[in-house]
Parts: sequence; structure tokens; C-alpha cells
Amino acid sequence: KTSFKLLVEYAFRNLDPFDSQGQFCDKGSSYLPAIFFATEEERLAVEAVREEILAMYPEWDPESIVVPVLERPIFWKAEEYHQ
Repeated sequence: KTSFKLLVEYAFRNLDPFDSQGQFCDKGSSYLPAIFFATEEERLAVEAVREEILAMYPEWDPESIVVPVLERPIFWKAEEYHQ
């Protein structure tokens, strides 16, 4: 089973956390990244990963990381025929 922390690490490595307009060549509101958490434990995991990354790259300004960390809204599972 994949841990939430591992997913967050992967997300921060594979998106541009400094781009507030989209991702790479995909621009616009449909392409804005975000990291969602469901519990306080997950929120703390996101913050821990963010701090680990900032510690590895001290030249980065913490304020320049613009990927929002948001509480997960209600998740509605799609009907099976959509899968």
C-alpha cells in the first residue's frame, strides 16, 4: 500500500510548485495543481514534506511555493460504468 507521504513527495517532485498559472505548457484554471488532505495527520505530512524539500534547497523562497494545500472536499465515487 502506498503511503500518503509518498504520494505527496511524488507530487512535489513531478509538478512545478512555483507556477501559479498551470503546469508546464498546460496553462489555465483546468491545469492548476493542488494537494488535498483529509485528516490533520495528512496535513502535517504535507507540511513535513514541504519542509524537507525546502531544507534540501535553501535557495528557494518558501513563499514562492504556490501549490495550495487544501482540505479535501466531499468525494463522490463515480458509477462503475465511468471507470
